[in-house]
Amino acid sequence: MKASSLTDIKKALQNSTQEELLNYLLYLTKYKLENKEVLSYLLFDAIDENTYVKNVQTHIEEQFHLLKKDNAYVLKKGLRKILRSTKKYAKYSKQSSTEVSLILFYCDSMSQLANKWLQNTSIQAIYSRELLRMEKLISKMHEDLQFDFQQEMEEVKDKFLRVPNP
Repeated sequence: MKASSLTDIKKALQNSTQEELLNYLLYLTKYKLENKEVLSYLLFDAIDENTYVKNVQTHIEEQFHLLKKDNAYVLKKGLRKILRSTKKYAKYSKQSSTEVSLILFYCDSMSQLANKWLQNTSIQAIYSRELLRMEKLISKMHEDLQFDFQQEMEEVKDKFLRVPNP
């Protein structure tokens, strides 16, 4: 079955009553967790973006504390899982400053891992890929924001580079 185009769906929604729209939204939120998360963001968190960023950072921090650091393979999988959820929360916002803040926090948390894991090439690759993404995002921002985020990114890079070799 082929899904209808976005314009067709928009026209159909414009012709719907308020009660029908409410039922459609509730139906969508019942069947997919991501739909519920997006709707929760739009209803409750989009009002205060700073609080949203702090809540997501707290969530990321909790996930880093739960990481199993006994094995490089398990650690790498855990880091990718945290990164996926970080990107998911950043995607809800649609603001590049929120995305950069969350990825910066992720990289900063990653740089605080045990020294022996930071020398792993796959873990370094994850880190460097995110730094490149951040640089691209920062370059598209307003000049004042660019300067602020550029300084934060340099601090995070310095933390990661100061890690001594084991």
